[in-house]
Amino acid sequence: MNTLLTSLLRTTLLCLPLLASAADTVPDSGLKAEMEGRWQDAIAVYQKSLAEKPAQAHLWMRIADIQVHLKNNAQAISSLQTATKYTPRNAELYFRLSQLYASNEDKQAALATSNRAVELAPDNPDYLRARAAHANWNGDYQLAQQSYQHLLELRPGDEEVTLSLARTSMWMGDHEQAATAFRRYLAQQPDKKEARLELMEVEAERGDYSAAMAVGEEYRQRHGESLEYWLRAADLYALAGNDRASADALRRAARYTPKDAALYFRIARSHTEKQDAPHAMAAVEAALKLEPQNLEYLQARADLASWTADYPLAIDSYQRILAIEPDNSGALLGIARLHSWQGESDQAIKDYQRYLAKHPNIQVAWVEYLQLHMEIGNYAYVLQQLEQYREQFGETTEYLTLKARTYAWAQRPASAMPLVTRRLDEAADDYDAHYTRTIALNNDHRPAEAMASLDKLDKLRPESKDTADIRKYVSTPLRSHINLSGAYQDDSNDIRLQQLGLEGVYVLSPQTRFSLSGEQLRLQAPAGGGYEHINGEEQSRYQQLRLGLQQRLNSRLSLDLHAGVAKVEGADEHKTHELGVDIWPADGMSLRLTNATQLYAVSPRALSLQIVRKNSQLDLSWSPDLFYTIDAMVSDASLSDGNTFRELQLAPRRALLRNQKWNIDLGMSGQWLGYDFDPNNGYYAPESYQRYALNGYAYRKFSEDNALSISASAGSYRDNTMDNAGFSGSLSLEAYVGLYRDWMLDVRAGVFQNSSTETDAYRSRDIEFILTRRF
Repeated sequence: MNTLLTSLLRTTLLCLPLLASAADTVPDSGLKAEMEGRWQDAIAVYQKSLAEKPAQAHLWMRIADIQVHLKNNAQAISSLQTATKYTPRNAELYFRLSQLYASNEDKQAALATSNRAVELAPDNPDYLRARAAHANWNGDYQLAQQSYQHLLELRPGDEEVTLSLARTSMWMGDHEQAATAFRRYLAQQPDKKEARLELMEVEAERGDYSAAMAVGEEYRQRHGESLEYWLRAADLYALAGNDRASADALRRAARYTPKDAALYFRIARSHTEKQDAPHAMAAVEAALKLEPQNLEYLQARADLASWTADYPLAIDSYQRILAIEPDNSGALLGIARLHSWQGESDQAIKDYQRYLAKHPNIQVAWVEYLQLHMEIGNYAYVLQQLEQYREQFGETTEYLTLKARTYAWAQRPASAMPLVTRRLDEAADDYDAHYTRTIALNNDHRPAEAMASLDKLDKLRPESKDTADIRKYVSTPLRSHINLSGAYQDDSNDIRLQQLGLEGVYVLSPQTRFSLSGEQLRLQAPAGGGYEHINGEEQSRYQQLRLGLQQRLNSRLSLDLHAGVAKVEGADEHKTHELGVDIWPADGMSLRLTNATQLYAVSPRALSLQIVRKNSQLDLSWSPDLFYTIDAMVSDASLSDGNTFRELQLAPRRALLRNQKWNIDLGMSGQWLGYDFDPNNGYYAPESYQRYALNGYAYRKFSEDNALSISASAGSYRDNTMDNAGFSGSLSLEAYVGLYRDWMLDVRAGVFQNSSTETDAYRSRDIEFILTRRF
């Protein structure tokens, strides 16, 4: 538009003669100087005359013409402004001023002066045309439209004015007037392709898509297909909400400009449905083939790949961005998130660390980074870092949410619940708060309330994967099930144990469950070794049947009782029982008290003697913080052969590593036990036994359903028969398959060995399994 106005200005001021009245007198010397091209001399002559008689508007106009010729627009404007003081009703002066203002890019002044010219000469076509152009330039489409309508009243068949009116009406949104004007123009100029395309667009803009299609068909019949046609058709389909047709039109347009990367990118952006993502990706790839370094195209490729869960391709896109712009923050954060979404937590953590090293003040990145640490169980680290987060960002909603969630997963429900309650007081339907509340209730031994909280999550997000996952975590332990178990053990004393058992557990409610179990045990030892049956046979058998009841009284106390009968082959039945009390006095602390009466089934001899063991035991686990855990056990037992037994175990450990695949703890342990005497009744009965060891614990996470637990220890032991300590070591592997599935398999294998220079080495090996079917 500016080029058009400048051209109009030059045509008006340089080509048209000066319209001066015949009565206006011009000094001959000035005219002569102009004819000879002595412009400054001419100006000097006119200025001398004006000094004597300043109200000679025609001389100010001649000076303005000369200044325009010399490209001194500012001086020309000044001259014409002076002329208007003496002839304020001279429309020609204002018209010329408007052209000069336009040339100087002063659009507001150009419009004001052209409007003044029309006020003075309302039927002058040149003034009306100029005012219309300046009004469009200023965005005053209504004034421009009025100007063109007046021009058409003066010149009804003017094709140029008709087209200008059509376009102005289109720009101002008067689609009905625009369509009428375009059709009138095309009736006069049917071969004007651009006007027909514009009419097509106007019909679409006013929602008459059938009319727009008809105009498009007229265009194709008259002019054939073209780049311009398909681009307008794409716009039309987009306005109609038919993105797929719009994309198809753009692909057709691309045939005419196969090297236009921007057009391929537009094709990609026109696909909004997920099923069309392959077409969008193909278009982005075509754009990148033409402009492989274009960051916008690479970002679109990354977005599309993320949208379709093609995370490797998205990562490749971000890596290409970083190769061009190594510190691109969007790419750094995008890669971190993609690795997180792929479940590659360890790599994602490294990516977030790289990002945060460059952008330490980005709050959302800190939250996502700490969320990852929480998900892999690195709770102590999260709580440490959250305090630094609070110092930097304050107690934001994200801070409270993450802190509460960490406490809940870390078995600190009493610390989590006040934070959850605080959040729910602010937002009663906050999904994250209810999610954390569910975890906290479950880990606070309140299963019924946890199940009720799950129902709230279902209402808030019925189809959420997070809800489905937490439901498995909460409900799996509450499912009725059947366990098939088996075990095999042998040791260096040639004692072999074979066990097979079956247990059914019926969960009446989250607080109450019943069980019925039976097992058969076979113990075997060679004759003459001191562990065989008392009648000299190598084996003893027994069967046991038990009924059980478990009742949670509240979140701090649970009772269980198992009672039954056990029968040694060829002997009388014996009543057995186990009474247990579980106590959770505070966060991070649990105690279990048991009192049990059972057959001492450790060898064929002990079993054939029907030795009954009555045992009272206290187990304690205490985590004073999220790094350290102390396990302890104290036991006291009496045996029916008159012997008594005492044992104490203490095992502190520290969390050493938490990452995506491994949890590793290191610790130490001490064990002290002893019997009153050794009756030689088929069991190891030292008067004193001590064992000290360094222990390692590892947990390998393969998936949420499959894992492997490894524990190892190495140290020394000594009993009352030894003068010096000997070596003691153990290794145990336990595999879990299907932790949250209908079928679960738990398999354990272990080896234990004591050796010294004073006694024969003792070694035992065992393997056992439990196959669970849940209902």
